[in-house]
Amino acid sequence: KSKKKKQFIYNHKMINGFLIDKAEIDDIFTAYQQRKTNDEIEYINNKHGGLENLAKKLKSDLKKGISSNEDSNRQRVEAFDDNLRYREPMPSFWHYVVEALEDTILRILILCAVFQISVGMSPLSENPKKDWIDGMAIVFAIVVIVVTTSVTNYNKEKKFKQLSDENFKKFQVVVNRDGSKYNISDEELLVGDICKVDLGMIIPADGILIQSSNLRVDEASLTGESNLMRKETIDTCLKNQDKYDPKRLPSPMLFSGTTIKEGYGWMLVLATGKNSAAGKIREHVMQNKNDEESNQTPLEIKLGDIAEDIGQFGLWSAILTLAALLFKLFYSKYEQMHYR
Repeated sequence: KSKKKKQFIYNHKMINGFLIDKAEIDDIFTAYQQRKTNDEIEYINNKHGGLENLAKKLKSDLKKGISSNEDSNRQRVEAFDDNLRYREPMPSFWHYVVEALEDTILRILILCAVFQISVGMSPLSENPKKDWIDGMAIVFAIVVIVVTTSVTNYNKEKKFKQLSDENFKKFQVVVNRDGSKYNISDEELLVGDICKVDLGMIIPADGILIQSSNLRVDEASLTGESNLMRKETIDTCLKNQDKYDPKRLPSPMLFSGTTIKEGYGWMLVLATGKNSAAGKIREHVMQNKNDEESNQTPLEIKLGDIAEDIGQFGLWSAILTLAALLFKLFYSKYEQMHYR
């Protein structure tokens, strides 16, 4: 037992002095997901010695919060990650050029232009000095379409990114650090913070409730359940557990991406960013992003199929027209040579 205890302390000292790591925090949420009654509460009390001791392991205080010292907070980020939102890198202008050139009709026009220029400059043409101009006119039209489409899409995406960044800056939360209240951006939130949750707020991180007043949360974004979930502190849950059906016992656990519909309270932040519930969902979505159809609605898929069918029809029509024109060209040349 003594050796195991020493090894336990040694391992945790490696994480910037914190006596708990991300995996153990994740176990608390796993206990909640597998709960039959109040499993997550029992896990916190038995494994971590209660909520107050859990806060100490995070180098936090339920009344004063964490330190506002930058070096301390940098170590906290190294141990538990930050709460920065994922921002997709801005595609380059050439990405939109390539995207525009993927249009089937434009590809048909490119083939037509190449053919028209090649035939127009060849001996088969009646007037090689002028016939190639028609092909260049098609090329000019293609360039105008591609540049216009690319510039429009690039500027639209750039403007959207700017608006998104400005909108993200407006999300402010109240935290308790060093015993004083501060208004900070939700992206500055750290594990161990004592954060206020209020009516209408989208919870910015996962945590555990330490103080509440008639708090009810909409977890539809997480579970699909339309009923509001009642949230209580650990002490209140244990005190009133005999009054509730075991399966409907209130929980102190709060999850990012869910919305406060009634009441207010304070929570101890346990997971941020990619380690939070919303972060894990986002990561799962990003992993499946290569499957383009999984990100489309049924209507978008149907319209895409129709557009593809129209493109195929246009392609085969162009091929048949080309074949007919080639036959006419070679036949007329054959007649000229034969009757000459």
